[in-house]
Amino acid sequence: MAAYSYPPFSGELLRNGGVWLDLVSQAFAKVDYHVEYTFFPFARVFSESQFGQQQGVVCLWYSQIRSESYFFSAPYFYNEMKILKKTGRALPIEKLYDLTKYRVGSVRGYLLPPKLESLGLNLEFVDTDSQNLKKLVAERIDFMIVDKYTASYMLQKEQPDSSHLISTLETTFEREANYLAIAKTQVNGSDLIDEFNKGMLLLKESGEYQRIMAVHGFEQ
Repeated sequence: MAAYSYPPFSGELLRNGGVWLDLVSQAFAKVDYHVEYTFFPFARVFSESQFGQQQGVVCLWYSQIRSESYFFSAPYFYNEMKILKKTGRALPIEKLYDLTKYRVGSVRGYLLPPKLESLGLNLEFVDTDSQNLKKLVAERIDFMIVDKYTASYMLQKEQPDSSHLISTLETTFEREANYLAIAKTQVNGSDLIDEFNKGMLLLKESGEYQRIMAVHGFEQ
């Protein structure tokens, strides 16, 4: 299964590969499947799962375009997205559309929250959220879009000297669902999704889902 580093949710140095891999592994274990993971840069998980040796991607947001290439499970995790800015900069935002006047950092291959998708933002792309945070501090972008837990992780673990320089817009997005995605090139792809959904349901009914989430420091 293709995975990608996205701390604090997934990463080769995180406990059991992070909460996403832990949940997926344990859900499949409930229905007698063993999962092995290979980490790739995010932009590569699509080619590796559709045309390479990987059966799918451990965690993706849904989109109509992606559904043409993947079978999607029931949602098993949710992101809460935030917009960050450098503290003290005079960048007035009264409504989301005002973001179109500024440079907004995003990551190649990521989807935007639906509220932002149709705005026609002036997006500047990099390979990682950490790169965007550095650009934000250096005022090379004006805002960045990022999950709240990822923002906290970066400011605590990766760039603590920047924590006092960053603030969050008081903007609320709906939580974004995450899914296991199995490539439609897999002859048993639909069956694997059904098995995963059964396993995840068993994991939740047993209370193990909540335990795994708590071990990794999450509540949903």
